[in-house]
Amino acid sequence: MDAVEAGIAAAHPEMVLDETVSLNGTTLRTDNATYDLSGFREVVVLGDGNATGHVASVLELI
Repeated sequence: MDAVEAGIAAAHPEMVLDETVSLNGTTLRTDNATYDLSGFREVVVLGDGNATGHVASVLELI
């Protein structure tokens, strides 16, 4: 049961995004790409599935 709980915790959007997405000023870094957001007014997040709301909430905090 400990292994199952650890797997669920490791896959939680907050944990995954904390390791793969960051914002430094206007520079957005994802797992393998960097984007200069200075020319944009907004960022739109699209998703589908059960975790989409959780992912969007975590991205909004970032």
